[in-house]
Amino acid sequence: MLVLTRRIGEEIIIRFNGQEVRVSLEEMWANQARLGFDAPRDVEIIRAELDSSLQKALEATVVEELDAPLTLVL
Repeated sequence: MLVLTRRIGEEIIIRFNGQEVRVSLEEMWANQARLGFDAPRDVEIIRAELDSSLQKALEATVVEELDAPLTLVL
């Protein structure tokens, strides 16, 4: 893991597969940081806690669908 120190208004640039994501530190207060992201529309940016809960919900849906009776339509 790379750990960087930034001041308010400073940016980090992430380049991958020809795309660029800019992350800027917008505000700091107490133990929170407010980040800004500038990325192409097709780059998905999601908080880690939401990603894991969405993944669990998706897995539960797949299991429910697999347990459902199959209907053959001719």
